[in-house]
Formats: sequence, structure tokens, C-alpha cells
Amino acid sequence: MKIGIDAGHGGFDPGAVDPVQPKEKDRIYTQEDNITLAIAKVLRQVLVSRGHTVVMTRTRDILLPLSSRSRILNQAKCDICISIHVNSSRNNTARYASTWIYARGGKAELLAGYVQRRLVKVTGWPDGGVRVGNHHMTRETKMSAILVELGFLSNPVEEVLLNDPAVQKRIAEAIAAGVDDYRLRH
Repeated sequence: MKIGIDAGHGGFDPGAVDPVQPKEKDRIYTQEDNITLAIAKVLRQVLVSRGHTVVMTRTRDILLPLSSRSRILNQAKCDICISIHVNSSRNNTARYASTWIYARGGKAELLAGYVQRRLVKVTGWPDGGVRVGNHHMTRETKMSAILVELGFLSNPVEEVLLNDPAVQKRIAEAIAAGVDDYRLRH
């Protein structure tokens, strides 16, 4: 199976950033784009080791317009797209994983269900469910596409977890297992 991986944000667009505390001015803050890229790279390794072909929209910290990202995956004729993101909220206790699709009733919803179940099982995060939304990467790609929201940078506990390479690997393995569940059943 040819799988497109999109590491959300990048370059001048860091995405979500952990909340800034003025008294901690010397601290380096976590940015979503660094977490998504780290998980995307591990996911690529896991998927390739399982026999999949992988196309990445970005492999370094660059700003790449959404139209370029979808074009890369469409031109590569990927079978599925996985766009990786991390959530943020004003509520610093928010914690769950969710998987987004563009519309109900298609193969993307099936893929999202398998990936979502695996993510919840591996992370122990509450199940935010499969949700429908108007996201570029799920709307403009010509394949079954999902957008995963992997926890909350605004939650101090989850921020630490998301920065842990062992947790990043478990998340990547969960996504890959969900992809394999989908491939075996459809």
C-alpha cells in the first residue's frame, strides 16, 4: 500500500505551542510542527518495515503550503493519507485523541475508526472519536484521508509525553497497526 504522510505545519508556521509562562523566559517551548515531524519520521520507518511504500510531504522543518502538500500526495497516487497534528486548548486539562475525516460513509471513515481505536488503546487517552471537519488534507486529497489529533500540547502532562521518543514510537506503531487493520479488512 502506498501511504502519504503529512507532518502538520512547519517552518514559519509552528502550529500549536505550549502556553508561555512569563516567569520561564529561558525555557524552550514545544511547537506542534516539531512533534508532528518527529512522529511522521518514526511512522515512515514503521510503515516501511511493514512493507508499505511511504511518501512524505515534508522531511524537515520547512513551510509548505497546503496546496503543495495535497498535490504531492495526489501526484504520487497514494492509497491513503495520514495528516498528523497535535491539539491545543485554553483548558490545560483537556486530553483526548481524535481522528478527522471529510465526510461519513466512505473508506476514510473505516480507516479513521481502525486508527482511532489503536491510538486510544496505546495512549490511554480518552476517545475523542472520529469527527467530520472541513480540513484541506482530508478534502483535497484524492484518496482516503484522515487527520489525527494526538493529544494536547496545552496539557503539561501530555506535552511531556509528546516529547518522549518512546511515546512517539508507540503512537507511530498504533497508527501503523490501524493502517494494517484497515488493509486486512478492506
